[in-house]
Amino acid sequence: GAALRVRIGLAAGEPVDRGDDLFGATVNLASRICGAADAGQILVSDDVREPGAAAGYRFRDAGSRTLKGFAEPTRLYELVREPAVP
Repeated sequence: GAALRVRIGLAAGEPVDRGDDLFGATVNLASRICGAADAGQILVSDDVREPGAAAGYRFRDAGSRTLKGFAEPTRLYELVREPAVP
């Protein structure tokens, strides 16, 4: 069968919780980052990259993108899934 290839966008921050739904700038940013990702790609904001790198994950600079609803370009990073060289 055909492989399922998803796009993932991650941002860190405090969402607004209303009932069973989440709102706010962090949720919007994660959605826009997801929209900027290609199939099979995981893109993250700098707020996710910093603690991720400290925990041993590797990231590649994916450049700055102008995302809808955000005045300033957002620097994005791609999660590198190859194992680190010892």
